[in-house]
Amino acid sequence: MKESRIKTNFTRIMCSMQFARVLLTCISVFTGMMVHAQERCATVPYNEALNEKFNGLYNVGQFEKWIGNKIRIKESLPQINKISAEEVYRIPVVIHIIHNGESEGQGVNISDAQILSQIQVLNEDYRRLNGDTINTPEIFKPVAADTHIEFHMAERDPEGQETDGIVRVQGTKSEWNAQSSSDNVDLKSLSMWPPEDYLNIWVTSLANNYLGYAQYPITSLPGSVPPFDRETDGVVIHYMAFGSRTYGSFNLFNSYDRGRTTTHEIGHYLGLRHIWGDIVGCDGTDYCDDTPQANDSYSSCSNIDPITCGSEDMYQNFLDYSYDRCMNIFTGDQMQRMRIVLENSPRRFSLLSSPGLNPPSGDQNLLIVREILNPTDITCENLFQPNISVQNSGSNDITSFTVNITLDETEYSVKLEGDTIMPGSVRILDLSSQIGMIELDDGQYYLKAGIQNPNEVDTLDLSEFDKEKYFLANSREDVAPFLAKFESTGFDMTLWSVYNPDNDITWELEDVPVNLEENRAAVMRMYDYLKIAETDWLVSPVLDLENTQVANITFDFSYAMGSVTEDILELRVSTDCGGTWPYTIFSASGEQLETGSTDGPWLPEGSAEWKKGYADLQQFAGLDKVRLAFITTNLNGNNLFLDNIEMFITGFTQDISLEENSILAHPNPSEGSSFYVSVKTDQRQDVMMQVVDMTGKIVYRQELDNVLNQTFEIDLVQARTGIYILKAVGNTYNETTRVFLNR
Repeated sequence: MKESRIKTNFTRIMCSMQFARVLLTCISVFTGMMVHAQERCATVPYNEALNEKFNGLYNVGQFEKWIGNKIRIKESLPQINKISAEEVYRIPVVIHIIHNGESEGQGVNISDAQILSQIQVLNEDYRRLNGDTINTPEIFKPVAADTHIEFHMAERDPEGQETDGIVRVQGTKSEWNAQSSSDNVDLKSLSMWPPEDYLNIWVTSLANNYLGYAQYPITSLPGSVPPFDRETDGVVIHYMAFGSRTYGSFNLFNSYDRGRTTTHEIGHYLGLRHIWGDIVGCDGTDYCDDTPQANDSYSSCSNIDPITCGSEDMYQNFLDYSYDRCMNIFTGDQMQRMRIVLENSPRRFSLLSSPGLNPPSGDQNLLIVREILNPTDITCENLFQPNISVQNSGSNDITSFTVNITLDETEYSVKLEGDTIMPGSVRILDLSSQIGMIELDDGQYYLKAGIQNPNEVDTLDLSEFDKEKYFLANSREDVAPFLAKFESTGFDMTLWSVYNPDNDITWELEDVPVNLEENRAAVMRMYDYLKIAETDWLVSPVLDLENTQVANITFDFSYAMGSVTEDILELRVSTDCGGTWPYTIFSASGEQLETGSTDGPWLPEGSAEWKKGYADLQQFAGLDKVRLAFITTNLNGNNLFLDNIEMFITGFTQDISLEENSILAHPNPSEGSSFYVSVKTDQRQDVMMQVVDMTGKIVYRQELDNVLNQTFEIDLVQARTGIYILKAVGNTYNETTRVFLNR
């Protein structure tokens, strides 16, 4: 008889007792004892919560378009695909045991042996060396796959020191809620190694009977600066589902005692979906053609009649909810998805070249560069003042060394001695005085910093620890309000600048006719941009808003989604001249950006293929070092165009759009003695504004400074109901309109 399968919120409540009955919970009563069932996986609700937290940017649909495109590209190169499929990808793992103060080997603070048993299981399952492959049904053996992925405990920690890859930290809670955003952040902040270099696995006690959850490689793709999901990236496993009784008598849940929960969750971490598609019925998909459609998940592996949706179900797959003892297979399509993620998704691809798998050299005199602190990515300083941090990762005191700095093609060597850097300690070095004053023109520069000859030892090659980056030096200033129409031939003719972190495809100015009329716009060509998740910055001049009380910005954009992926456009704000960018005031992707459609590279032709964006800058009024940046994140979608960026220092701009050299009074007729006047001049200038009645008498007169595109309030307190003439005159601006005053 086919076993009943019950599904709640994409996860599975599993109950193995004889007299189990289900309503809101799964409780078994047997010989007076009450046993709670385990919910296998919280990955789906966890990632849905991330998507909500990050306003739709953590989008599974977008990820599926991206990976689908990568699969098609790879399948178009069968010879390369065949060769690369044989390469073994080795992933460095760090296990964070978040315990409750128990001694090692007790309770949550599980033993090293239990940890290592789990690593053994992972390598067996992912290399198809697990002994229970003999239980794979004959019908599925042709699609069973060795993923050629292996997992190894880290041998070098982030500081370059030797490690066994196990970190033990006493937590702040007795158990952690997988569906709580704050719990997730707090748990992982207790102990985390850089997720670019290590697969972080947290082992602890989970609330609500969950066994584990993982973070999809989704927002690893946008790679914003900083990537907004970085601090939580990894896998979390309940301590009683981590490890295998095959290799020891560990305290594990009876049905989840062979380490398959971690196999399952790491599959999610590498991009796999549940094989039934997370919906009840036969319309769900995991985007793998060789895993048969199934009506629902499986919660056990006994008394099963595994035929739904017209075919035999693969309940033996590691991405189902079956008990550990009946899981035994990854398929070829699942293997391909995971390897494509490892080959392309930034915080997965970087794992393959992580120093974490390289044991420390054992050098006693090992000094490494930790970070380039200055210049920052974007700076308004035009003096080169390098500032780096270094760490002694050896066992000897370091008393002398040489710092090599490369600025574009010029190299500088600075020998430092006389100070002592003890093992494990970090030192910040300001190299400005040693290098001298170097003035920089506005522009982008390449910078690299490295160490040579620690303690006069000249036989060490420390180049693997060099740090490098591109940075933008730009001190251009402008005043508000402003208008950027990009009608010049290049950015060097504007006050705006381009920051190109990967020194590849970036913002350009090009002819983009609108309704057959001449027009130029800024364009970011992501249609042919092969580097996934790269950001490109269009940076404003430094703006002084110190005397401004109201500020906002509008801009025109045009974009068509690619057939596969959706790129991202953000508008960020810096209040320290470009040193940091903590404020995001506009963010859109996909349908939010879409203004047209095409099968090829996007090029707008008419005004209907443009939209107007708007952002409030009120919180930055009164500050004097404000900088804006339009930032694209490339996902191989399509080209994005940007034009007519206008900053206003008055209100109403979201709803009022004027042609050049025009004027608008509103509301008109007025609703009392006051009304507003919006003006737009062709260039910044002083404007004399006056109101006269029908006899020619001036009833209002004001000289306005620095007018470009503003809205002003006029209050004719003494005027009567009637018709008035509004005049605004400047150097190149002379406009008149009628105003109907209705008091």
